[in-house]
Amino acid sequence: MNLKIFHYPMMKEKIYKSVIKNAAFGYACHEILFDKKGNRADYRITDVNSAYEDLTGLSSSELTCGRISELFYKKKSLSAITSDFYDILSLHSDSEKIEYFSENTKRWYDVQVLKSIDGYLITLLNDITQLKSLQTELDNTGYLLVEHDRYMQLRNLLTESEDNYRSLTEQLPVGVYRTTIDGQLIYSNMALARILNYDSTKELLEVDVKQLYVNPADRHDQLKFAENTSAVLNSEFQLIRRTGELIWVKDNCRLFFGKDNSPLYFDGILEDITEKKHAEIAVKENEANLKSIIENTLENIWSVNLNYEIQYVNEVFISAFKRTFGVQLSPGVNIVESLPEGLNQLWKGRYDRAFLNEHFLFEDKIDINDSSVYIEVAMNPIVIDGKVAGVSVYGRDITENKHAEQKLITAKEKAEESDRLKSAFLANMSHEIRTPMSGIIGFLNLLNEPDLSDENKTAYINIVTQSGHRLLDTINDIIEISRIETGGLQIIMTPVNVSELFGYYSGFFRQQTTQKSLEYTVKCHLPADISYFKSDRKKLDSIVSNLIKNAIKFTPSGNIEFGCRLVESNLVFYVNDSGVGIPEERLNSIFDRFVQGDLSTSRPHEGSGLGLAIVKAYVEMLQGNITVQSKVGVGTSFIFSIPYVPVDETKVKSSDLISSEQIPMSGTSILIAEDDFASYLYIQKALSGEGITFLRTTNGDDTVKVVMENPDLSVILMDIKMPGMTGLEATRKIREFNSRVPIIAQTAYSLSGDRELAIEAGCTDYISKPINRRELQNMVKKYTGSVL
Repeated sequence: MNLKIFHYPMMKEKIYKSVIKNAAFGYACHEILFDKKGNRADYRITDVNSAYEDLTGLSSSELTCGRISELFYKKKSLSAITSDFYDILSLHSDSEKIEYFSENTKRWYDVQVLKSIDGYLITLLNDITQLKSLQTELDNTGYLLVEHDRYMQLRNLLTESEDNYRSLTEQLPVGVYRTTIDGQLIYSNMALARILNYDSTKELLEVDVKQLYVNPADRHDQLKFAENTSAVLNSEFQLIRRTGELIWVKDNCRLFFGKDNSPLYFDGILEDITEKKHAEIAVKENEANLKSIIENTLENIWSVNLNYEIQYVNEVFISAFKRTFGVQLSPGVNIVESLPEGLNQLWKGRYDRAFLNEHFLFEDKIDINDSSVYIEVAMNPIVIDGKVAGVSVYGRDITENKHAEQKLITAKEKAEESDRLKSAFLANMSHEIRTPMSGIIGFLNLLNEPDLSDENKTAYINIVTQSGHRLLDTINDIIEISRIETGGLQIIMTPVNVSELFGYYSGFFRQQTTQKSLEYTVKCHLPADISYFKSDRKKLDSIVSNLIKNAIKFTPSGNIEFGCRLVESNLVFYVNDSGVGIPEERLNSIFDRFVQGDLSTSRPHEGSGLGLAIVKAYVEMLQGNITVQSKVGVGTSFIFSIPYVPVDETKVKSSDLISSEQIPMSGTSILIAEDDFASYLYIQKALSGEGITFLRTTNGDDTVKVVMENPDLSVILMDIKMPGMTGLEATRKIREFNSRVPIIAQTAYSLSGDRELAIEAGCTDYISKPINRRELQNMVKKYTGSVL
């Protein structure tokens, strides 16, 4: 017999073997065989004693050589008792006690059935033919027909059988019991008493079974279910030990019925599974906690077996995989086959590495439509009993980290580029300021030399003038870019005369292009019916002037062309040159502040590197865009477009046009409000003429007083910054009593919003310092009607 199924200690095993071997009843241990649906299908005898062999007429080698069904089929010589017995056993399932009569042997048999743990049955077989004969005689005659000593022999035989049965149950490590329907214990082995912490079975038999249940509903459910079936009931529940301690038990019991089908008693086997239950609960809690953690994490977690089939996958990875590849993952799905062509072999190789018991971490990039997802993946083999059984995979989306990392790299590169550009800019600014200043100071000193010829004097003055203009251009660029960066510039839309605009650019740059022997062309391709359009004339002038000056600067020979055409609803201006061109790698950065096409310190061209940045900013402020095309050694083409805004020419004010009519200067009186004497003297000299009277004030209070005393002033040149009351405050005071006199604001600030502030305060127009003589004369002429 395979004694391992009972888990006996060594001593108990010896006792058990002695009892079984020498028992007068037949003993057989059966292994229960089940089909795929879990139903009892057959039996296999694993062990028998000699009494069983005597009763069946078969040897142990015949009985234990295979399944019972096979024995019936192969061993035709088997006694009928064996066949009859298993037919009845299958019919009555797990009956505690079976009595049957064999037609072949003409004998009665009694079988006690004990269901052991782990799917085994123990059957105890007795020949009760004489007892049944005695019972038959008693039933038929009503009195004893056999001798007294024969009757006693049979009773002793039954007592011995019961004693042997009790001896066997006492050796079992599980509790064996019998109870009445109302909860009274009829029988208990010592193992059950120990399980419930009682000192003896006698003490336990005095306990009401119902009081042992922690939850009385458990017993009620057993009774209710048992009434409807003759099968063995398997259940788990909690009992209360004598000490009050709660334990978990596994119960296998069956309800037996009388001849009238009324329930008689329960027979069962009880096993203490407290430790096992606690372990199961702990495992379930750990599994629940682990599952909760895995399912609530934001990371992707899955595992596969050696066939690449998913064993576990969390919802995060299911959603991510579905979103990325359009495949719904679930346990049993082959993950390699679920990947698109090109990725499946790559990932198969990775799984294969892990199957070789390799732990590794890697980053991967997955392209999805027009974007990319970056993931970090850890692969770890699942090892069971020293062998790899699968792979667990942990993946997390690191796209944001990658983007942040790339942004840091880009920012670092931009910072390094910015430092380089600023260094180049500062070096360039130093050159652009010091060079003309050196010329101005140097040649002014030369003008002080005695006996200086008129020819040299004229040449020196021209150099000083040119250096001053160069310095002024640099300062103007710095001021303009400052105004742009402050965001305070406003667009002032006024009518622009097409004829005057192109006539101005045709003549203004003619001298510079002639000096360099350049072919300079100005072409207007606009329809003949467009005489005016609306735009900000000053910003438009700044854009065009910068582009033409750049073309002249970078074209040593060849031609320059400026023109405009109407394309749909946009005015498209262009400046083409045949100059040195711009390197391709610089084309994307020439509109940046402080950037030039040539950053080397040996470049032959002067300039602040701010001109194109100003151009781009002004074009965008005019709701336009600018592009550049260039090839080194061939030339460059700048093209910018702005919306075409038509003008009702009948409403163009005559005052917006400069009259060519000459009006006598006599009677013209000009008030110059200027605290700086040099500036006053320059303005006076620039406007001086026959019949012109000049008045001067140096602060706001005096200016207001003089205007009140001279209501017939022709024009006021108002310096914005003066001691005491500022020029703007003085203008506001003057407008309280004189709204007619033209007031032209002048300032050296030329910062964001100066013109707007001046107009808001009541000024008629605005001019920035240093003042251009011709611009000043034209402005005074405009508001006085005089020819200077």
